[in-house]
Amino acid sequence: MNFKKLCSDFLNSNKKIRFVGVLNPKGILVAQKSRDDSISLLSDDELKMLVYYTSDRWNRLQNLQHKLGKVKETITKFENVNTIILFLDKNLFLLSTDPNSNNSKITSNLWKIIDKKPVKRSTTKKKPIKRKPAKKRAAKKKPVSRRS
Repeated sequence: MNFKKLCSDFLNSNKKIRFVGVLNPKGILVAQKSRDDSISLLSDDELKMLVYYTSDRWNRLQNLQHKLGKVKETITKFENVNTIILFLDKNLFLLSTDPNSNNSKITSNLWKIIDKKPVKRSTTKKKPIKRKPAKKRAAKKKPVSRRS
């Protein structure tokens, strides 16, 4: 999946989305995109803290999956911003939106965008299975019954 393109697609899908970032399974921010006109509420260090807290939260929620099923998304509403986390495979999508945004509509649209993305196929070609040619079998002779 092209995370940079996906971040752009997410950001362009709704003007209320301020920031989009992708965290890999190790909790490292591997792609991010923000609106040019939005004022960042967090410094770079504070963004790193938010990424850490997001990763930690996801790890904690893993403990309940065996009972509740896989976590799909979470929404946290602050006074100045909302955060949305989408859980996809082993990656986390971290978004921030304006506080008065319709988060249900936004997440619904984001899942539609994700579903439209092609699945990355394995680039390794499978080797054809070599089959041994069938051996020709000699026709079995039926035993002759001898009567005395």
